[in-house]
This record gives sequence, structure tokens and C-alpha cells, in this order.
Amino acid sequence: MSSRTKGYLYDILATGRLIVESTTDKTFDEYQADVGLQHQIERELTIIGEALARIKAIDESLAARITGCDGFIGLRNILNHQYPNINHETIWRTIRTEIPTLIRESEQLLSDNL
Repeated sequence: MSSRTKGYLYDILATGRLIVESTTDKTFDEYQADVGLQHQIERELTIIGEALARIKAIDESLAARITGCDGFIGLRNILNHQYPNINHETIWRTIRTEIPTLIRESEQLLSDNL
């Protein structure tokens, strides 16, 4: 694994942890009412999507080992280019179900290649 790819995985890991930390004690209704938190999470999801797009461009076989890689890249594109169409229920579901998996897989990939 290249140092660039490791750097992107570390970015994903740090950003994913920040998302979890920022939302652990929140309900969906609290998230939906907090525009500042929405913007924070959207920015963090954009970082994750961009990091995954760069990993995929460098090492497609590694990207294939990351659950939902293409979905995160697609979400990044929606957040950047179709922001009026953001579905907050989808974002919340991503936070609760997909981010924990992404964190675990990033940790595993990094530990396998240290």
C-alpha cells in the first residue's frame, strides 16, 4: 500500500470517528434541527467520498475491499453538485449504519499494512 493511500485511509478513519463522536448522543430529530451539525457532517462525508475516490484511482483492488465505496463517492457527488436534493434520512442512515463499518474496515486495512 502506498503512503498516499495510507494517508487517505487515515483521513477516512479520523473523519469517520469525528462523525460518530459528533452524533453519538443525537437523535435524528436533533440532527435535522441542527443546521450547523448538518453542514459539519456533510463536509466530513465529502472528505470521505473524495478520499475513497482517490484510493479507487490509485488501487481499485483496495477500493473493492471497502464496503460501500462507490456509494460514498456517489454521496460526495450529490453533496457537492446536487445539494438541494440532500435527503437527511439517508445521511442519518449512513451515519448510523455505514460509517461504523467504514471505520472498522479502515482500521483493519491499516493494521494489515503497517
